[in-house]
Amino acid sequence: MQIQPFKIAVDPEDLLDLRRRLKQSRWAPSIAGAGWALGMDAEYLENLAQYWLQRFDWRSVEAALNRVPHFQAVTDSGTIHFVHLKGSAPKALPIVLTHGWPSTFAELLQVGDMLAYPAAYGAAPTDVFDVVIPSLPGFTFSSAPVSNGAGTATQ
Repeated sequence: MQIQPFKIAVDPEDLLDLRRRLKQSRWAPSIAGAGWALGMDAEYLENLAQYWLQRFDWRSVEAALNRVPHFQAVTDSGTIHFVHLKGSAPKALPIVLTHGWPSTFAELLQVGDMLAYPAAYGAAPTDVFDVVIPSLPGFTFSSAPVSNGAGTATQ
């Protein structure tokens, strides 16, 4: 296994493709008064798509995410993306924070920061951790599994 630095850099063509797809979406007719009772609320989904088209700034989000150190573990079966927040003390205890579905590593960055740099949040500086936050296989910047054995079921 090889560990290498990683930087989030989404191809501009991918962002243009997303915009094109959002603009070309064909919305299912909504049923008056259904709201979320029959699944995704149609009006909510259309508003979300409009937000992505008109106001969401991926490049600012990308820059914010790149403020923390990212890495990829390269293995024979693919890559695993992770963030490593090195604790502020020499004898920091290692800890892994793992997201679930539907989620990403990004939702754990604030708590990871609090664990790695406790004094900045009013906690004792000795309550420090070396924090690793991986992206699960197939999520965000980790490659998808290519064979059985990476699921939740055990045999």
